[in-house]
Amino acid sequence: MSTPTTEIADVAIASGLPDDHPIKDLPGLTFHVWKPLEKNDPPITTIGDLKGWTDATLVQIAQFGATRLDKLKTAMLTAFNGPTF
Repeated sequence: MSTPTTEIADVAIASGLPDDHPIKDLPGLTFHVWKPLEKNDPPITTIGDLKGWTDATLVQIAQFGATRLDKLKTAMLTAFNGPTF
């Protein structure tokens, strides 16, 4: 699968996952991806939380860079065989 280039909020919507779905329960994600989000202030722990963020602001979170953002997007899109961008 190619790396999604669509903004995280749009991927969260397109994934079809419920807003209260925990990020750490996405298939294939390790704690390296979700732990920095969980430690953020405010914590980002659910798909719904991602809908208020942009890619540019997420990659500014400590320990969360572009590679982890791409892994998060891919995991959301594949969780329920969602669409690809």
